[in-house]
Amino acid sequence: MKSQANNHTDSSNKRIGTLESLWSKQKKVDEPSNSTCTTLDTSISIIIESQTISDSSSGKQDQIVANYNASSCDISISVDHPPIRPVLSSYPVNNENRSFQSQWYYNRPWLEYSIKNDSAHCYYCRHFGISIQTKRLQSDAFTTGFNGWKRALETDRGFDQHVKSSFHIVATKNYDEYKKRLQSNASIINLLDKSRAELIKENRAKLMKICSTVLLCARQMIALRGHEENGESKNRGNLIELLHWASSTDPLVNKILNDSDSNATYLSPTIQNEILKILADQIRRKISNEVTVSIDYASAKVLIKSIINQVQCMRNEATFEHLLNDVIDFGKKHNINLNQPTRFRRKTLIPSRFKDSVVFTTTIGQNDWGNQESFHSNEDKLRHELFYSLIDSILIELNDRFNDENILLFSSVSAVHPSNQQFLEIESLKPLASHLMVDLKQLENELSVVKHFIREKKASMKTIQDLLTELKPVNEAFPATISLLRDALCLPVSSTTCERSFSRMKLIKTYCRNSMGDERLSDLTLLAVERDFDIDLEETVDIF
Repeated sequence: MKSQANNHTDSSNKRIGTLESLWSKQKKVDEPSNSTCTTLDTSISIIIESQTISDSSSGKQDQIVANYNASSCDISISVDHPPIRPVLSSYPVNNENRSFQSQWYYNRPWLEYSIKNDSAHCYYCRHFGISIQTKRLQSDAFTTGFNGWKRALETDRGFDQHVKSSFHIVATKNYDEYKKRLQSNASIINLLDKSRAELIKENRAKLMKICSTVLLCARQMIALRGHEENGESKNRGNLIELLHWASSTDPLVNKILNDSDSNATYLSPTIQNEILKILADQIRRKISNEVTVSIDYASAKVLIKSIINQVQCMRNEATFEHLLNDVIDFGKKHNINLNQPTRFRRKTLIPSRFKDSVVFTTTIGQNDWGNQESFHSNEDKLRHELFYSLIDSILIELNDRFNDENILLFSSVSAVHPSNQQFLEIESLKPLASHLMVDLKQLENELSVVKHFIREKKASMKTIQDLLTELKPVNEAFPATISLLRDALCLPVSSTTCERSFSRMKLIKTYCRNSMGDERLSDLTLLAVERDFDIDLEETVDIF
């Protein structure tokens, strides 16, 4: 018996030793030390490689999992470590015959997987989640671990429900701000380098000279480029020739042309197009800010209906007499003879050709001045052909343009403006959200966080664009709100048709400049036409 026991013990020790000898690095996990994510990479590779072994023996699988559980870096342990997202050849199957899938990582940067606990975790909520509700952080499924794989992809449960929750939105916002602070710290370190700061300052000054010359050519509607722009050409285009002319008195311009590297002069056609686009975009933003003026569409609805009623009331004799007197006074003041005799024509004989035909008539209107034969004066003709026709046209246009559906939609648009009393109220935004097919539940959760996020900066916001700019750094946290604001900014106040026959376009797209692209043509035209807008070259350089 003793011999058999010793043989059994030796056999067991030999079996365990054989398993341990397969992975020599496993001993590092058991050593008491400050574990880092490097240990995790080794542990993950162990599990991946052990899949083929575990299929052959269930006893060996238990030993492998037991060894792996010793790892203290199963998922990220702090914000200094990235999300742990192991990709295995196969994942453990639960009692519902379901398992985690590696393709779930796609488009979910917050998702982590714990091999040790066979559960999914939210990286954002674990490290950046702050909840007002007591013990919410400890009770959230994606903080403690989620393993209901059957419900993972359901729209009202699992991943989608977690993403739309206010708890996750707050955590995502905090994560975006954390990344922004890290980038800011890196920028500050760069600025501390004095020599680099001086070089940046000089390059900015050079770029401003080039941008100002490009703007001059664009507003004067002259070509920037020449036929040949090499050093041997006598005429290298207006842009380079203007810089050569300025280099005789400006040392900085002289540096651009003579001291800069051949690949760093910033005078290439590609750079020209980029500068033109930045300059034109500045004007587009200013135009957008002007046309998206704060409008209280709720009050405008009452005003429009009042205007329609007033126009309808103008369709009477008293109003016409008043306007007629104004016309007569205007004619007398400018010596215009309004008493021209009325001439009559013979009646047409065409109706007599159809006297034996069956004719069905329908009353389409009614007036109080009789038939056309009663127009024996210019006053009657003016009343019939001009005044009443004009009133009817105005009423038709007003009713068509400002119907109840459009007014309701515009009232909803006003709720995203910072100066509106219903600012970001979900009930006011529902018509717009439904029209744009935005998830109302997700929008409601996001707005509750947005209000708190912009509370201190709301006073400085004047337009919808200001609100959108404030939320852009944390756009991952508020996708529905960002989409709603962008669509609200794109709502047109009117529509126009553009033709290439007006004077500025003819001066820009000449026979010699007929090969330029549409985007460059659009930018040049905008800069030439919109001369009233001032261009901030500092902003241009910042964007560049």
